[in-house]
Amino acid sequence: MIRFFAAHPTIANLLMILFLAAGLVVSPTLLRETFPRKDLSEIEISVPYPGARPEEVETAICERIENALDGVTGLERHSCEARENLGRAEVKMREGDDFQTFINDVKTEIDAITDFPERAEAATVRALGAHRFCGLCRHYGARDAYRSERSCRTGPHPDAALGRYPQGRYPRLFDPRVSDRPAPR
Repeated sequence: MIRFFAAHPTIANLLMILFLAAGLVVSPTLLRETFPRKDLSEIEISVPYPGARPEEVETAICERIENALDGVTGLERHSCEARENLGRAEVKMREGDDFQTFINDVKTEIDAITDFPERAEAATVRALGAHRFCGLCRHYGARDAYRSERSCRTGPHPDAALGRYPQGRYPRLFDPRVSDRPAPR
């Protein structure tokens, strides 16, 4: 095949132009993402219970949530964690089900619980993973003074804050105490 294209360079050039044209035609429809989108499938239920020990939260909050979740269809798994002053449950939907219907069913079942303790606050039900993910890791440390400044932050951040974040950090990249690289001209 190489011998054929070496003997017929016009065909090779036409084939190259065909590939470039096909790439230009298809390029607007390509999906470009830094972090792929994940379909929502998990819900968090949290019920604050001020002044309660984990044992009290387990019996007064978690058991009632777990009993209420038995009536939800499309449930793959659920778990409840009893902490001091807080009961927190995570619910995962079965793959292929409608998430909006699932979250509405969970909210309905949780709102139907009437025997929470008096000190317990209202339950909040929210979808997990509904925020855009942003990860930022940085490490400064050409000298000892900056060696201790290490951090890694992840989580949901507003777009405006993400746009402003590097602006204050950029001049420090070329600080002689931080980097041995000269500033760009």
